[in-house]
Amino acid sequence: MPVTAFVSSGGNLIRECPSVYLNLLDQFSSHKRLDEVPSLCNLFAMTKATAKSRQSMPQVPAGKNQLIEVKNLKFDPENPRTVERLGNDASQSEIEEFLLGGEMKARDLVPSFIANGYIPYEPLIVRESKPKDTFIVVEGNRRLAALRLMMNSDVPEEKAAFVERGLTQIPCLVFASNQGK
Repeated sequence: MPVTAFVSSGGNLIRECPSVYLNLLDQFSSHKRLDEVPSLCNLFAMTKATAKSRQSMPQVPAGKNQLIEVKNLKFDPENPRTVERLGNDASQSEIEEFLLGGEMKARDLVPSFIANGYIPYEPLIVRESKPKDTFIVVEGNRRLAALRLMMNSDVPEEKAAFVERGLTQIPCLVFASNQGK
C-alpha cells in the first residue's frame, strides 16, 4: 500500500486512535511503500488491542498526594517480607531493626538522602490508620526506616541533613484504609 493510500484510508484509525495514526504517519512518511515496514500492521493491531483492554480494566482507586510528617508514618506489619521473617506480631521497633540491618539494608539509603534529599516523584504509598493522622506505609518501608534512622540519629551529619533537606515531611500517596486491601 503506498503511503498516500494509507493516509487517505486512515479514517478508521483516525477515529479510533488518532495519536497512533499521527505517530505511525510521522514514523513511516519517509517510506515509499508501507509494505516495506512489515511490523506496521502488527504494531497497529497491538496498539488497538491495548487501548481496548485499558477500557475494560477495573477502576483503580485514586490516591491523594499529601506531605506527611515522618513521625506519623508506621511500618506495615502485614508486609509479606516482614511476616515471613518476623511473624504476625512484630512491633514497630522490631520491623525497623529488621529493615535497617541484614538483607533489607535500608541503612544504605541514608547517604543518598543526605546528598540528594527525598525524590518527590517517588512518594510512599500509605493507607489511613488509627489514631487519626497516622498512616501505614504499604510501599516504601525501607525508605521510612532510613528516614527514621536519620530523624533519631546521634550522628550530627545525619540529624542535620534530615532537617536541612526537608525530610521531616515527605510525599505520600494516601489511600483510604479500606482501599489498600
